[in-house]
Amino acid sequence: MDSLPLADGGDGTLEVLMAAFRGRWRSNRVRGPLGKPVTAAWGIVQGAAGLPGRTAVIEMARASGLALTSGRNRVMDAGSQGTGELILAAMNAGCRNILIGVGGTATADGGAGALEALGYRFFDRLGKGLRPRPADLLRLARVDARNADLRLKTTRLFILCDVRNPLLGARGSARAFGPQKGATPAQVRVIEKFLRHWSSFARRQMRNRPGAGAAGALAFGLSAFAGGRLVEGCPFVMRAVNWRARAKRATWIVTGEGRLDATSFEGKVAGEVARQKGRARVAAVCGTSPLAPGSIKRAGIDALEQMGAAGLKRTGSAMEAAGRRLAEKISAFR
Repeated sequence: MDSLPLADGGDGTLEVLMAAFRGRWRSNRVRGPLGKPVTAAWGIVQGAAGLPGRTAVIEMARASGLALTSGRNRVMDAGSQGTGELILAAMNAGCRNILIGVGGTATADGGAGALEALGYRFFDRLGKGLRPRPADLLRLARVDARNADLRLKTTRLFILCDVRNPLLGARGSARAFGPQKGATPAQVRVIEKFLRHWSSFARRQMRNRPGAGAAGALAFGLSAFAGGRLVEGCPFVMRAVNWRARAKRATWIVTGEGRLDATSFEGKVAGEVARQKGRARVAAVCGTSPLAPGSIKRAGIDALEQMGAAGLKRTGSAMEAAGRRLAEKISAFR
């Protein structure tokens, strides 16, 4: 049995990359998604993925994550300032390459909060300053980058996206992920309208790029305004942990997902494992899945065991039981 932790840019990415690159841990006190200070861990690695010098590894969820809202998220007020503050901390530590894992976030601010922390300012047509929130920025008339941190010009931001969704539309940030963060249908419409308006001020037009809608569209904000590069998170992590060589030795690969659905095959770990399994077969454990057995098979998963909605409330025992059932399926597989 060979254990190989993976991540896709969302929760867990920091731990996986720190272990893969033997990094040094840091932490900073930053603004959480609803303004309350939180202590966010991050790390510094040397020689990561062939990048020269010091490279910082940041996980957005540590500073701006949905888990930090204690189940009481206010998506229209949640901000990504803490993530921008971690970028500042990394630059202060001499890092000129910054890997930013995005996913599991509470925000829908298009990265405006992070940009504010980096020195950007936002004004309406009368010159009044605006808060970096969707409803406020609907009145945006000018983005002022004159006080943006000059080190951004010599710092490479790599945004490890956990999804391939674009900024706008049916698969865009607002409609695909707003409800997961607590947005009502009316709020989803406001967020979509804001993001469309927000994109019109971009230095680089990135709204149709796969991944631009990730992390409440922080991926779009940092790429369109601060020159960040969008990178598929799971394939990046797979290369870091030498996935291909490890997978070649496997007969079966076991993976998992909270809810296995169509989005699982748009950049998430389970989907990438199925896509890059080589000659191995893939078994998966999930909480629930609306997918038909045939579509799961066609996606590359050979055996699936569901814990059920009740099992998600008692994951330890439910996962153990699901694991036993899955082992029986694997043993009987022909």
